[in-house]
Order: sequence, then structure tokens, then C-alpha cells
Amino acid sequence: MSKIASSGLQNLHPTVRNILTQAQHLNARDNITGLLVFNSVFFAQVLEGEPETVTRTFGRISKDIRHTLPVIVLQQKISERSFGAWTMCARQLSQLDNDILNSMEQRGAFPPAYGSGALLLTQLQAIGRVHQAAFDRQAKDVLYL
Repeated sequence: MSKIASSGLQNLHPTVRNILTQAQHLNARDNITGLLVFNSVFFAQVLEGEPETVTRTFGRISKDIRHTLPVIVLQQKISERSFGAWTMCARQLSQLDNDILNSMEQRGAFPPAYGSGALLLTQLQAIGRVHQAAFDRQAKDVLYL
């Protein structure tokens, strides 16, 4: 998750659209999958893949000057990918997304307090399930630009 300093692909800010396009190509090469969500202040991203590759990818992301204080809030081994269908998809959080997050048992706002990596992952998984069809379309749009 990082603080930034400054429904479909067409609704994304041009900068995010460019980041997404680049991430799609690099992640396809490196067998990385994931999801990026953001509001007006924060980005939160899940990266799934081989540990060394994820570490290298995060290192590249951390060097992006648009981020301030990027931090890993959860790092764990997984038996199955949650976002395996997408090399990367992105969504700006909407009121519907906020309603989903607020209805969760932990009443988690986005982003949850630092140290709440498990809650953040649960939130991103919920967003991924709700918007799966839109993300599937977005992934195809980006891959064929």
C-alpha cells in the first residue's frame, strides 16, 4: 500500500491507465497476477507470484516517484491465487465499493490501519469478486491495446 503524491478501463485516470497497461505486459512476462485499487489518496495493490519475482516487482514499483512511503502490509505464501485471472486490473473505489467495505464484519474503511494486511487482503478479494466481470473485460482491453 502506498500514499500517492499527486468500472471499465475508459473510466480510469490516464496515468493509472498507462500504469495498468505497462503492468499488464510486465506481469504477463513474469507470471504475476494481482489487483490495484485506489481512492483520491491511497493505492493498495496485491501481487501474486513467485516470491523472488514479486519482490523484484515491488522494488520496481517502490522506485516510482509518484508513491510516497510504499509499504508491504502482508507477505505470505498462498496455495491458490485470488486474482489469477488478471495480470493486473485496477479500480478507483466508488460509493458501491465503500458500501461493500463498510458492510464487512470488521467495519473496515479503506485503507485499514497499517498492520491490518489480512483485512486489506479480505477487502481487495471482496472488491475482486463483486467486479469480476468488469475486471475480466478490462484485462482483455488492456492486453489488446
